[in-house]
Amino acid sequence: MKLKKVVAITMTLVMLLSSSICFSGCNKVTASNVMKDCNYFYTQEFECELPYKDEIAVTKDITSYCVIDNSIFAVVNATTIDSDNPDGEMNFHQDIVEYSLENGEILNIFDGQELKDSVTEPGAISFLELKSIFEEDGKLRLFYFDDDISSGKFGYKVLKTGTLDSKNGTIKDFKTLSDVSYCTGDYEEIGYASNPIIKTSDGYVLPIYSYLIAATAVPCRFLVFDSNGLKGSVDCSNEFPSDVYEAPESFAFTGDSSIVGKCISMHDGKIDYSINLKTFDFEVNPDTSVIGDLEPVAVNDELSLAVSDEGVFIYDNGEYNMTVDFNFSDINLYEAQSSKPIYCNDNMILLVPRTRDGELTILKITGSEDNPYEGKTKLTIADVNNDIDYKTSEAIRAFNKENPDYYIEVKFYEKDSELDGLYALTDVTNRILVDMAN
Repeated sequence: MKLKKVVAITMTLVMLLSSSICFSGCNKVTASNVMKDCNYFYTQEFECELPYKDEIAVTKDITSYCVIDNSIFAVVNATTIDSDNPDGEMNFHQDIVEYSLENGEILNIFDGQELKDSVTEPGAISFLELKSIFEEDGKLRLFYFDDDISSGKFGYKVLKTGTLDSKNGTIKDFKTLSDVSYCTGDYEEIGYASNPIIKTSDGYVLPIYSYLIAATAVPCRFLVFDSNGLKGSVDCSNEFPSDVYEAPESFAFTGDSSIVGKCISMHDGKIDYSINLKTFDFEVNPDTSVIGDLEPVAVNDELSLAVSDEGVFIYDNGEYNMTVDFNFSDINLYEAQSSKPIYCNDNMILLVPRTRDGELTILKITGSEDNPYEGKTKLTIADVNNDIDYKTSEAIRAFNKENPDYYIEVKFYEKDSELDGLYALTDVTNRILVDMAN
């Protein structure tokens, strides 16, 4: 009777909840000592309020982030309409908003049009599009793409750069990096990664993608440059297998002044490729994975982080080390999973979670040597189909905070891809029963 009850509970959990391996505790970090010796992680969550008080946002997105001192600078793209005249014309914004790292309050708004006007001749038409922002020697460096009509080529784009003058709301030292360019008329276009320029210890990298057919993007070259101009380029237009159909949305550092990205092949699955930024060598690795199944994101010019269902990992020379365990965190699992790391230092990690009801949210994670779960009894939920939603995750978070005797751990089980239907479910159930028996 007891066994039947255990099986029934297990099957209920399997049908209700959801993928992968469970970890416990906090591993020691091998790169930069991020979150070292932490047993528990606290999360401060704040919404990035949009600065358009008298307008209704139709669309909104943050495309680039940068942290300087105690501020988060974000490029906010928004389409709005006047609240008093909803049938009127739409307003298009591309502004830089400075948020407090302490509480998410707006500290400054740098109007995108005023920034462009500060570097545009009076009466001239500006096609400047702000693409990426980075910290450079304590200043905020801005990268714009601009249409270069003088080239005589249709769709010819050139990169321009300068630094933010926060006191005057203008751009200083604005100049054209004429050799860092591309032409959409040749079926080349910037890839669809949210932040296409990558900052490295050897300069910046701009991936250029070639769109051969609809919805197919393959890297064709990489431009390596600094604020003074082009340092070198890597041509890889003929290096990929013919069945590659998807470009990566993130890049990671592999050591030895190299970055690595992923493409998807119809026959071989995920394919890694790497670029050496000193020698400009390019290598495709269709047989062996350089960075594994996770997709690390470069969060500064030396460090890459990856987020899984279980936690945050640091990528270091071919190895992943967990630095934040979501089961030992005051965090909403639904928001944390599939979030994007944008910054970290020795005692803090910033994540941008998946969009919830159109709100722009940042999770600020800090570590603690204490563990509030100590002395409590663990209850485990089996998650097989990755079905835990925001409300369920929030209920688990509240339970773990308030219950004096118990805490809930979510353990992820991945279905065997080679098994179908009932066979896959039976296999997962058996693994759950083994874990329960142990």
